Amino acid sequence: MSTELKNIVIIGGGGNLGGIILRGLLSSPAFTITALKRQGSTSTFPTSPDLKVVESDYSFDSLVAAFTSQDAVISIIGGMGLGEQKGFVDAAVKAGVKRFFPSEFGINGQSEVTKELTPFFAVKQDLLDYLVEKERDGLTWTGVICGVLFDWCLSNGFMGFDLTTRQAIVWDDGNTRFSGINEADLGKAVVSILHHPVETANKFIYVSSFSATQNETLEALEKAMSAKWKVIRVTTEEQLSGAKEALSKGDMAGAFTLVRATCWSNLPGLKQHFDVDEKERLANELLGLQGGESVQATIERVVASGKYTADKMP
Repeated sequence: MSTELKNIVIIGGGGNLGGIILRGLLSSPAFTITALKRQGSTSTFPTSPDLKVVESDYSFDSLVAAFTSQDAVISIIGGMGLGEQKGFVDAAVKAGVKRFFPSEFGINGQSEVTKELTPFFAVKQDLLDYLVEKERDGLTWTGVICGVLFDWCLSNGFMGFDLTTRQAIVWDDGNTRFSGINEADLGKAVVSILHHPVETANKFIYVSSFSATQNETLEALEKAMSAKWKVIRVTTEEQLSGAKEALSKGDMAGAFTLVRATCWSNLPGLKQHFDVDEKERLANELLGLQGGESVQATIERVVASGKYTADKMP
């Protein structure tokens, strides 16, 4: 069976993260792309001769019909929808799909510390175990771990740097190093993975644009904006305590705090600096991601764009 991956279905392509990956796919002439749209959804998609939008009620038969004659399914579904992915996998197997991308595209959920902090990774692990089972049916899979989506999270305030007020929330000593990726590089990475089907089969692929610390980010922001920032120092202990209290009251803001903790808290074992923690699995060279924007250049671009907001949960 050919390993060529040309016909691609994307689920969740109308969302924030999905839109980033969809734009990356559309930038390459090598693919014919189908965006799956849930019936009744108000999601919008780019107009392109290489993009077909198909409505589905996400029933098994509807999914099989959408996946038939497709080479790869990319799932970018979040929140409560993560549990639906086993149905996507079953339909992909039935339709003869070659490659399935589970909804990862973020922090290193393979770290045991991360799994303990953020319970929804148990759902992701359950799907991974299921995908491994389905290898015997001929379905391959690739999980993409890219760390912090740096330029996107910086512009919407999720990183704790409010560009509108020049106020920063810095965890612990601010020196925890983490890997991050910019939007353009994430799109490029997914395209390149599809062009390297053999090397990327049945494994997690780690990619990044660069590594940084919160202190380095703050320094670059002050340089780019020619101004000193107000800095609020917080500790991992107090943030985790507050997150647990919020969740106990049904406040989902606590969940976002836990995600932040997996990025730049001082907890050992997070494995968020891929150049060190995941060096053997970092695929930058294979995927051609060397020589991109630096942290400083990225921040100067975001600042110059003026397209940033106060802290909002993505």
